[in-house]
Amino acid sequence: MSIQSIKINTTNTVAYTSTDETAITIMSFCNYGIADASITLHIVKNTITPSLDNIFIKDVIITPGDTYIVYSGGEKIILEDGDYINAIASVDNSITSITSYLRV
Repeated sequence: MSIQSIKINTTNTVAYTSTDETAITIMSFCNYGIADASITLHIVKNTITPSLDNIFIKDVIITPGDTYIVYSGGEKIILEDGDYINAIASVDNSITSITSYLRV
């Protein structure tokens, strides 16, 4: 199992890109800022761009000091080579993402 950490910006930010085939086991989004911030996530095929057709989570508000975790009873998000998770925050310099994944 491996982890990846990245700061999420107010523009399209690639939070995770699959190399070969991988399974995301958990993603967390922590608001370390001083104001509420929201995130929107897209699950995107490697040749496509983020759009309304691939929104996974939309405008989830995270209060300062809180963490939002994407996890559902042991289920995993399986991605093929080049597929990625795109994230957009409502506030710059406020949210970090930690992704735990494994190769399938």
